Amino acid sequence: MSKVCIIVLFLLCGEMYSQQKDSLLDCSKFHVGKFIYTQVQGGYSLRSKKKQISYYKEGWTATFKIKWLEECKFTLTFVKTSSPNMKTFSKGDVLFVTIDSVEGDCYTFTVEAQGKKLPPTQMCKVKE
Repeated sequence: MSKVCIIVLFLLCGEMYSQQKDSLLDCSKFHVGKFIYTQVQGGYSLRSKKKQISYYKEGWTATFKIKWLEECKFTLTFVKTSSPNMKTFSKGDVLFVTIDSVEGDCYTFTVEAQGKKLPPTQMCKVKE
């Protein structure tokens, strides 16, 4: 019985830490604007309150509906692409995005899509 109590206490502490970490990050400046991918040369995204359009150096785009769940968590629902070869997502697929850290005008985030967690990626806001 004491092992069960210790495990429950450990899980509760972990959840409280996760919520506290989210509340310490200020992600409000990343809700709208132009963002560049630091790992994808030539790629960028334009984000409004309701949608995100990602542009790729090959000349194609991907459009998503965006819904902010919390200050630093949002979903992207795939709407369409201009690439005839993109088979990664189907219309209506949902990506769960969590901003993990913020440094200046850049943030590191993780994406969970189709049950898979993707490696962390970084985007930076472009000052206009």
